[in-house]
Amino acid sequence: MLYGRAKEEKSGRKGTSKTSYFQLTPNSSMKSAPPCLIDTQRDLPKPNLPQPLYLRPNSSEYWLPNDEGYLEVPHGSSIELVCTGAFANVTGTSTGISQRTRIIRPRCIQGTTFSLNGDKYEFQQFLCTKSVKYTVERTAQTCANHTAQLYRVGYNVTTKGRFVETMHICHDDDELRTHYVRYTLVPGSVYFQPNVKRLSFSKAQHFSAYNMHQLYSQKNQRLKAAQLLNTEPEALAYALDAKSLYLSRGHLAAKADMIYATQQRTTYTFFNAAPQWQSFNGGQWATVENKVRAFVAKIKRSASCFTGTVGTMHLKSADANVRLPFYLAADANNNGLLPVPALYYRIIVMGDSAGIVLLGVNDPHATVSEILTEYVICQDVREQVPWLSWMRNVAGNLKPGYLYACRVDEFIKVVPALPVELGNVTELLL
Repeated sequence: MLYGRAKEEKSGRKGTSKTSYFQLTPNSSMKSAPPCLIDTQRDLPKPNLPQPLYLRPNSSEYWLPNDEGYLEVPHGSSIELVCTGAFANVTGTSTGISQRTRIIRPRCIQGTTFSLNGDKYEFQQFLCTKSVKYTVERTAQTCANHTAQLYRVGYNVTTKGRFVETMHICHDDDELRTHYVRYTLVPGSVYFQPNVKRLSFSKAQHFSAYNMHQLYSQKNQRLKAAQLLNTEPEALAYALDAKSLYLSRGHLAAKADMIYATQQRTTYTFFNAAPQWQSFNGGQWATVENKVRAFVAKIKRSASCFTGTVGTMHLKSADANVRLPFYLAADANNNGLLPVPALYYRIIVMGDSAGIVLLGVNDPHATVSEILTEYVICQDVREQVPWLSWMRNVAGNLKPGYLYACRVDEFIKVVPALPVELGNVTELLL
């Protein structure tokens, strides 16, 4: 006779398994049926098919996976799926789903099998006829001490005001600078859906006065650098090249910080980007993103995440006699627009009072001396934080970036664009 948990069904994910949640004890039958468990990396529709939104019924919240990366729906309960267009004609014993239907609520039967209108479906079968379209909405709120505007990014579900938000963004429209992006990381974030196609960045019906793709182009970067330093573009080979010394559209909220394909696609807006040296983007900053997700997963606690930029990087001439702030555009009065940030930062806060700031220098040409005197803007505390043991800098090769860490309450004293309530985060996240 079987006691305790039933035999585990292997999920295929290393170190993780699906577990039957019913228990059998002597002289008893099944006490409770197991939930449906949808592996976010294996059991969803293929990532580049038009997936619906996966929501908690009648809410504006995604149904997020548990700590092991499974979308867990209790037996007999329903999950809400939303398409902005029609659902695909899902195979079943009846005519499928009406072309007029935009929201369905299939009910968990077992495993990955759900019922809808008397038919049984595998969860992967639920698809939209076209991709769900995200939107970027300007709110009535200001930020950065009323010098910038707060935007929200996500999906309008219905005409009744349901908005499924993936992040909100503090953006200075006049300078084309995003101060910060705010969103939530959960333990299940490390199990983001893989192989979601990278998109071209979108203006999302904003930036009407600018050709953002042209401003970020390598041709424009070389032109602006040459104008800044009063030199010929050919003389800039020391500063820019086509391999890694160029400015990419650096994600603030990383694509891989979002779990579902629908969430990941919302990161491809120019509001969520800033000029970032590619050597840093694919170097130390990528390590920051990966390590933060892994830390949140390891300690199994959700974190409020702020990712943003500080200052303007100064481009220097070959002889270092000239150092001037680097912008990729200018207005009619020659004021700089779309600044190349001096620093990127990521704040993670857990609970009300524990947090940390991880910072990276966005200047592949800076020396150690320049970094310590100009780019370290708060006391470096990484040696006090055991989980930051991976944070190392190679003095002889700083092109991938220089990293350090600070206390949150100390950081916002020098970066007033952040919300004032972060001043209450006085404990180090150890």
